[in-house]
Amino acid sequence: MIPTIRKKSVFYNAMLLTISASVLQLMGFFYRIALVRLAGAKAMGIHQLVMGAYSVLSALALSGISMAVTKTVSEFSALGRRDLTPSVVSSAQTLFFMLFCLAGVPFLFGSYAIAEGILGDLDTRKALLLLLPCLFLTGFENIYKSCFHGSKNVYPPIVSEISEQACRIFFVLSLLLLMRPADPADGAALIVLGMVFSEIVSVTLLTIFYRRLILRRSPVPAMVQSPLLFRIAGEALPIAVAGVAGNLIGSATTVLIPRQLIRFGMDSTAAMEAFGAVFGMTMPLLTLPSALLFPLTTVLVPRISQGAAAGNQGDVRRKAGKAIQVTGLVVCPATALMLAVGKPICTLLYDHPMAGDQMLFLAVSTLFAFYHSIFCCVLSGIGLQKRAALSNVMVGVSQLGVVFWLLPRYGLAGFAFGTAVCDIVGALLTGMWVKDRIQLSPQWKNWMATPFLSAALAGILCRMGYLKAMAIGFSPAAAVLAAIAICGVSYLLGLRFQGIRFSQYLKKLLERA
Repeated sequence: MIPTIRKKSVFYNAMLLTISASVLQLMGFFYRIALVRLAGAKAMGIHQLVMGAYSVLSALALSGISMAVTKTVSEFSALGRRDLTPSVVSSAQTLFFMLFCLAGVPFLFGSYAIAEGILGDLDTRKALLLLLPCLFLTGFENIYKSCFHGSKNVYPPIVSEISEQACRIFFVLSLLLLMRPADPADGAALIVLGMVFSEIVSVTLLTIFYRRLILRRSPVPAMVQSPLLFRIAGEALPIAVAGVAGNLIGSATTVLIPRQLIRFGMDSTAAMEAFGAVFGMTMPLLTLPSALLFPLTTVLVPRISQGAAAGNQGDVRRKAGKAIQVTGLVVCPATALMLAVGKPICTLLYDHPMAGDQMLFLAVSTLFAFYHSIFCCVLSGIGLQKRAALSNVMVGVSQLGVVFWLLPRYGLAGFAFGTAVCDIVGALLTGMWVKDRIQLSPQWKNWMATPFLSAALAGILCRMGYLKAMAIGFSPAAAVLAAIAICGVSYLLGLRFQGIRFSQYLKKLLERA
C-alpha cells in the first residue's frame, strides 16, 4: 500500500523542493562547465572574488531578514494570524531598503578603492558596480520566498528559482557568445549582468504570486507596522551582525588566497587560475549533494520553530534526528564517489589540468560542512540563531588562520587540510550544542555507522572498478560512468546488508511525514 502524503507535510514540501533543487543543480552544474570553457579560469577567479564582496553586502542587508520573515510568518500561521503576513512582508521590505541604502551608497562610491585596495585587482571593478542592482532585486526576491516558505507554500519559490536559473543560463551564455570578451574582466562583468537580467524575471514572477496568493486573500491590508518592523529587526540583527562578520572573514579568506599563493611561489596569473580551479570547478562538484539537503533545511527551520513554540520537544527531536539521518545517507556516498574518482570526473568535465586538485581533503571538509549546516539549522529553529551564527564565525576565523599560516608554506594542500580540520571541529561543536539543548540521544548506528560503512564499501569498489576499466581499454568517460554505477549499486547493497531497504525506508518516511 502506498502511503498518503499530506500536502503540508515536511516530507511533501521537501520532496518538491528536492526535485526542483536537483533540476537547478544540474542546470547550474552544466552552466558552470560552459562558463569555464567560454570565459576561462581567470574570469572565474575574478567572478569568485566579486561574489565574496557580494556575500558581505547580502549578509548586511538581507541574511537576517530572510530568516526572521520565515520564522515570524510560520509562528503567526501556527497561532492562526495569517492575516498579518502582508504586514510582515511590508515591514521586512522597508527594513531591507533601509539597510540596502546604508550598505549600497558607500559601496557605489568606494568601488574603485574596494577593487584596488581590498580585492587587490582592478579587473573586478566592472563586475562590482553591477552587484548593486543584483542585490536590490535579490532582497525583494528572498523576502517573498521566505514568506512563502513560512506559509508552507513551496510552489512559487520553485517556479521562480527554475525560471531564474533558466534565464541566467540563457542571458549569461548569450552575452558571452555574442560579445566574445577577450578580457577576463569583461567576461566576469557579463556574468554578473546576466544575473541581473535573471533576477528581474524572478522578482516579477514572485510579485505576481504574492499579490494573487497572499495579498488578495488577506482581510487586513498590508502596512508597515512598527512592532513588526522592530520584531524583525530584533531577530535579524544578531544574524546580520554575525553574518557580516562571517562573510567578512570568508571574503577576506577568498581575497587572500591568490595573494598567499603568490607568496607560496606562483605568479599572479597562475595563482588566479588555481583559485578559479578550486573554487570555480572542484568545490561546485563537491557541493552537488546540496540539491538534496537544501530543501530539507528550507522546510526544517519553520517546522522546528513551530514545534519549539508549541513546547513539543519530542517533535523537535524527531525532526532533528531525521534530518541528521538523511544527511548521512545522502552525503556519505557522494563523498565516497568523489574520493574514488573525483579527479577524473573534474578532468573530464572541465578539461583543465588543475580541476579536481586537493580532492581528498576538500571532500572530507565538505562532508562535515554539510553536518555543520544541518546542526546550525536546528539551532536556528529552536531560537538559538546567535549560537548558530557564532559557530559560523568561529569556523570562518579558523579558516582565515589556515590561509595565513598554512597556505604560504604548503600551498593548496595545506589549505585543504586545514579547512577539513576546521569543518570537523565546527560540526562536532554544533552537534554537541544541539544534543545538550534538545536532549537528543545520538543514534550512532543509524546516523553514522550505517551510511559510513556502506559508503566506504562503495568507494573502494568504485575505485577498483575505475582502475580495472581503464586497464582493459575503456575510454575515460566510459570508465567514469562505470565507476559511478558501481558506487551507486554497491552503496544500496551495503545499506541492504545492514538492514535498510531503501524502498521500505522511504515508505516509513512518507508515513511519518
